[in-house]
Amino acid sequence: MWAHVMPQRCSNVFAWMRTVMSRVGPATTTRLVLYAHSLFMNRDGTHCRVGVRRLAEVTGFDKSTAIASVAGTRPSREGISA
Repeated sequence: MWAHVMPQRCSNVFAWMRTVMSRVGPATTTRLVLYAHSLFMNRDGTHCRVGVRRLAEVTGFDKSTAIASVAGTRPSREGISA
């Protein structure tokens, strides 16, 4: 479901986060990456400028796992940092 949603402006970051973190939200890896995105999002949802490298640092995943989790592909098992 989440992989096919077109990016759009988020009018309420807190409502978006509640949805992402709810029981109907995405898989856990995707949740963590989206949560990391929210840390860099403007309060009004107009901008979210964060690089894949930074997302990998914040989540503890490698870059390919961070990308795969929001691109709708299955990350490799090796992508999780120990």
